[in-house]
Amino acid sequence: MKTITNLSAFLILSTVLGSTCALADVSEALAKDREAVKAQKQLVHADREKLKTDVTTHGKHSEQAKADRKQLRKDRKLLEQARQQMHADRKQQS
Repeated sequence: MKTITNLSAFLILSTVLGSTCALADVSEALAKDREAVKAQKQLVHADREKLKTDVTTHGKHSEQAKADRKQLRKDRKLLEQARQQMHADRKQQS
């Protein structure tokens, strides 16, 4: 009987510790996602500024402006993916 009790206690403890480790991993992933979102926001902001400058300097339909718009769309898409990953990690943590 004592062996069964010890085994039960071990299984319960390992389950609790496993859950705690899993939560720590999710929290760590969430922190990394927040940093990725912050960095991506800065890239989008820089892209907008570059686009404004190129439109003012070269015109709305210039090749530079077209390239800047393309890069801005790409970075916005990456920002949205980073946000979605952050929300998925947040749901997993709950």
